[in-house]
Amino acid sequence: MSPTSQATEQGSLQPQVETYLAQLAGRGFSPAAQGVWLQMEARSRQRDRILVLGQHQGSTPLPAASLTKVATTLAALQHFGPQHRFVTTWLATGPLTAEGVLQEDLWVLGGEDPLFVWEEAFSVGNLLNAYGIRQVRGDLVVVGRFYMNFSRDVAQSGSLLRQGLDARRWPPEAEAQFQTLPPGTPRPQVEILGSVRVAQQIPPGAQVLLRHESPPLIHLVKLMNLYSNNSMAEMLADAVGGADQVAQI
Repeated sequence: MSPTSQATEQGSLQPQVETYLAQLAGRGFSPAAQGVWLQMEARSRQRDRILVLGQHQGSTPLPAASLTKVATTLAALQHFGPQHRFVTTWLATGPLTAEGVLQEDLWVLGGEDPLFVWEEAFSVGNLLNAYGIRQVRGDLVVVGRFYMNFSRDVAQSGSLLRQGLDARRWPPEAEAQFQTLPPGTPRPQVEILGSVRVAQQIPPGAQVLLRHESPPLIHLVKLMNLYSNNSMAEMLADAVGGADQVAQI
């Protein structure tokens, strides 16, 4: 949209723009590299006017931010609410021996958590250890939309989870991420003897072991926009109902 020199008589946000630019400068980001344009339409019977609420380098061509994420953010917040948390559930279909061996499969019911990464796998592994599970005789079975490390491939996410649950299987990037955690954080050891597979539904009688909640949605969308994370945006759009539903909202 072409900038205009016409300014609003009231409600100017220019002081806020200047404060924002000063904050960026204080963090080492030059105002010369920033572009800001805030406007609103003022309609009357006589004519429509564009009121400029605040701007900085408004007539200078600059690459725009990833604006479709704004639409995804608004749609997700409206659909779920800002405090919504995505829940991933772990279940068992067999008994646990006194030696800490789960006799059958370990099941994961995905809850569309877009920020389930290595740290979450470590935490779940430690909780399973606290529950008494050291080894799974069967498979790791994934049901539903389970994402890990921003992968939308459910089978691949399951394979990453299998690694994350057992420190003896960690790749270098998992070890590097573990080093960022507070000193004394336990290293999980949940050994999966079987394979990773994907199923359509949880079997009847499966026992819930634990539930893992994501941070609130308002925190997730802030991170998504801060890092311009396309994978998170696609996951949240799918959770809302897809791109068409986002556009409709």
